[in-house]
Amino acid sequence: LALHAIQGAVTQACDAAGVPGPDTLTVAGNTVMLYLLTGRAPQSLATHPFQADCLFGFEEPLSGVPAYLPPCAAAFMGADLTCAALATGLCDRTETTLLMDIGTNGELMLWHGGRLYAASAPAGPAFEGVEISQGMGGVMGAIDKVWVENGGLGSRVIGGGRAEGLCGSGLIDAVAALLRLGRIDSTGAAETPFLPVSGAVGLTAADVRAVQLAKAAVAAGVETLLAEAGIPASQVARLELAGGFGSRLSVPSAVAIGLIPAPLAGRARAVGNAALAGAAALLLDTRLRTKAEAIARRVTLVPLGGNAAFEERFLADMNFPE
Repeated sequence: LALHAIQGAVTQACDAAGVPGPDTLTVAGNTVMLYLLTGRAPQSLATHPFQADCLFGFEEPLSGVPAYLPPCAAAFMGADLTCAALATGLCDRTETTLLMDIGTNGELMLWHGGRLYAASAPAGPAFEGVEISQGMGGVMGAIDKVWVENGGLGSRVIGGGRAEGLCGSGLIDAVAALLRLGRIDSTGAAETPFLPVSGAVGLTAADVRAVQLAKAAVAAGVETLLAEAGIPASQVARLELAGGFGSRLSVPSAVAIGLIPAPLAGRARAVGNAALAGAAALLLDTRLRTKAEAIARRVTLVPLGGNAAFEERFLADMNFPE
């Protein structure tokens, strides 16, 4: 399925360019997806101690076409994150920078004092609309923005028309707005079992709980990463938000629910699909492969699984900020 999807995308790109097929490919993905794509057995990624027996960073044929598979730093630090670091010039800066790519895993990289720290926080699929009662991806019909308006809620639907559900950014906005209106308290308790957002679309108590679990994992991951580097959040000069979710995310809403540290509110910027940008750079200039491989090698991995300090922070971060 992974290979079929890639082949379909390649065919579409070649048709649009008016060429019969590619001479070479660069494919960036998380470690698991690269295993599946290349037909490798992923058992090592599915069982303790979760250590990959292949971290890529080499070229091999895919469907007869030479393909460069950028390096992964670890089992849950994939080539997509390496490419994002490459595209944003993360390790080229002098100032302390935090890179966040929030999905099912909150993938985090911190550049500080010439060292690169990384962690993967198990956020779960809530921010991608999965396991939310009316959740969906960032597609037509999804509410992607919510705000307080005349004592109630206003919202925007992708593509206009009737709301069919909430995507990740709309979910964060909705919870932040309901907190502001006092319809949810800091513990996550709601005034009613169902909280309408727009028409028949709304949130249940279970949805709010899912957001609490997801945001607590990411927030605790950030705090653990900062503690490993020995710095407070206020010392981070830049926050780079990567991926589709990061591009739509309202930073004030993310701060309001405790997903992003408050000191970083004015230092954040969306960098779009940085993984794709990094893959494109590697495709166009093979000399950058050495740089990508150096990024993956220099990562100091901060494990969160079984980390008592992370678990303590996770429990503390379950509540929303007062």
